[in-house]
Amino acid sequence: MSPEPPDDQTTAHRVTQVHQELREFKAETAIRFDGVDRRFDAVDRRFDAIDDRLDRVEKRIVESEVRLSTEIVGLQGTLHDIRDLLRAQAAGKRPLRG
Repeated sequence: MSPEPPDDQTTAHRVTQVHQELREFKAETAIRFDGVDRRFDAVDRRFDAIDDRLDRVEKRIVESEVRLSTEIVGLQGTLHDIRDLLRAQAAGKRPLRG
């Protein structure tokens, strides 16, 4: 014996029930997506902050490299002066004082 087909009222009730479940699911999903969006926004802000910090670090590194290069050039000049002084002393000459 086969089961009896549902009557129109039972079908309508079931359709209404499914429709309500879909609405609830949609609302829950929207809430979840809102949460995910907020988290993505927070991560995006953190990446922006990190990017800003990296820019500042890069600028400081470049400034440090320029300062170091300047000092190295100055040190090179000093070393040449010392070399010339030592050569002059070794040759028995008296170096000119400026």
